[in-house]
Amino acid sequence: MNQLETYYNQYLLNRVSATQTLVEYIENCLITENEVSEHSYHKIMIYRWTESEVKLFEVLSEYFVVTFVPVQFETQNIVSTFYTSSLSFVLKIIKLDFMFPHARTMYNMDILFDDKTSHNLFKQRITIDNIVTSVVSSRFNEMFELNLSCFCNDPKFVEMKVFFYHLTLLSHFKILMIRMGRDTRILNLSNNNLSQVPLNILNFFIKGQLIGINLSNNNIPSLTELQRISSKIEKLWVEGNPLCEGLDSITYIKQIVQKFPRLTELDGIKLNNHGLMMPFYKNYLTVPDKRTKMLVEKFVSLYFSHYDSSRRKIDLFYDSMAQMMLSTSFLESEENAVYAAHSRNMLNPEKRQSILNNKRWYAKRAAILSVLTQLPKSSHDITSFSIDVLQHDHPVRNLNQLTLINPEQEEKDVICTAFMYYTQLKRVEAEARLLSHDWDLRVALKAFATDCKNDIIHPDKFENTQLLVDEID
Repeated sequence: MNQLETYYNQYLLNRVSATQTLVEYIENCLITENEVSEHSYHKIMIYRWTESEVKLFEVLSEYFVVTFVPVQFETQNIVSTFYTSSLSFVLKIIKLDFMFPHARTMYNMDILFDDKTSHNLFKQRITIDNIVTSVVSSRFNEMFELNLSCFCNDPKFVEMKVFFYHLTLLSHFKILMIRMGRDTRILNLSNNNLSQVPLNILNFFIKGQLIGINLSNNNIPSLTELQRISSKIEKLWVEGNPLCEGLDSITYIKQIVQKFPRLTELDGIKLNNHGLMMPFYKNYLTVPDKRTKMLVEKFVSLYFSHYDSSRRKIDLFYDSMAQMMLSTSFLESEENAVYAAHSRNMLNPEKRQSILNNKRWYAKRAAILSVLTQLPKSSHDITSFSIDVLQHDHPVRNLNQLTLINPEQEEKDVICTAFMYYTQLKRVEAEARLLSHDWDLRVALKAFATDCKNDIIHPDKFENTQLLVDEID
């Protein structure tokens, strides 16, 4: 420690005591990065501050155009104090005459330069850079995820009384951020009270291997904020933000997918191959009814299992007087020629009038089957559908029926074998009973049990003539 360092140790700085010699000394410390600039802490004293500490830090940072991480903030009587290791901050306070304005009031400041009591702040000699680096590094895992969730309240900061009052302070730890940005694939920024996307932090990661960002449970107000994020993102979490309010699920998903064309996962749920995420069916019901939802789901599943296979029995899903019209939303091309020939396509202005004149309306079951069998092979993801049930007032029966629709011989053999196993009936009798009940296994078994109890089945009908009624029960 040289003579000047000894002289300025625990030196009270104010408008009277701050000299040009001191200013030159501080400037030299910043250039040479000596002991004072690295390990010394200086006590900042503000008089008659009545608002929160976070507001104080924000006002000071904005007015003096400086970044600092305060340590051990406290207020006694009319004096608010904290420690800082930023010599740049100290120098600017001196040059701006130890005053700063806020809400039409000028606040006075004093500085206890290189306060010797600051040596007791931590158990060992350590810099703010060391502390922040330690905290950030401990949050990087083997899955290449950097978890900065609730970062400002990290237990180590709390224990050491470090007031990391805003996540964006990290952008000033450039060497650390460049190193972390090189390897991070998933960046978790959730629960940090962010009101906008922290672009100054993301810039360190976007040029690296980043494919996922978690911004959930913040205060981001609008989807327009997400435009600041790289479009190469594949995984995104934004639930728990005001931007989600007032949007129905479909609009929310579609708008985000438009902004991120490579997205494969949203809010922890994987998108399907069509770029949509519908892990539910949307129902518009006068009175929500679980049975109706079950019926819808069963119908959609059954219909598209037929449509995506041979379509030979697809006509069974249509009433004899059914009507159908197809609408497409893609431009006509060779690849889509079949669809274009049988559908309305309002995106083609040249054919718009002819489409309006000829609506391509298909009436009756045979006409519908003729069109559907000409369409290309397909594969549908039933979770990508939105089913709009405006009203359903018919009784729902037999939701769990095991019925074969116009079964082929192979299908008959399977269901008949099962029925014979449960009843011990001979094959001729088993087939006759299944046929009389439209090949519904459950209904046929119920009728069989009733007939056995009433003792109206002749023993010759059974493979095992010793079958007893009480065994069926």
